[in-house]
Amino acid sequence: MKRSVERQIPKGIPALRDLPRYLTVRAGELVCTEACSRCVFLTPDHEVRTLDFTLPPLRAYAMDAEGELSPLEFGRYHDTPICLRYRYFATGAGSRMVLQTKDQVYFLPAFFGKTERFSSLRAAADFWRRDEDLLRNRGNYY
Repeated sequence: MKRSVERQIPKGIPALRDLPRYLTVRAGELVCTEACSRCVFLTPDHEVRTLDFTLPPLRAYAMDAEGELSPLEFGRYHDTPICLRYRYFATGAGSRMVLQTKDQVYFLPAFFGKTERFSSLRAAADFWRRDEDLLRNRGNYY
């Protein structure tokens, strides 16, 4: 079976949300190792695509039950520590998380919206909380 030709993939954290579109897939998982210098895309049908896609060294965070950002640990892939594991769903959703590099902090939304850049973890956490408050309070209308 002939595989479709992949378009040139943009680089960097802002390109994460649109990665499946460039790979002509709807769902899968991006796994980056070696301080995010080596990334592969795992498709739902177990195909492993080695990518010409790298990220700067980073730290990933998610909101914990107390409303604070907590570091994420992703385990290992082929006995190598995982720097980032980002899931893509056929609905267009993706993993919601905050990524911190040496100089910037990024908020990656789960559904709609674009990747937002912040100057601090606190600003990204405040944005995440505001985003959750907007979703939680939408039911008050009814």
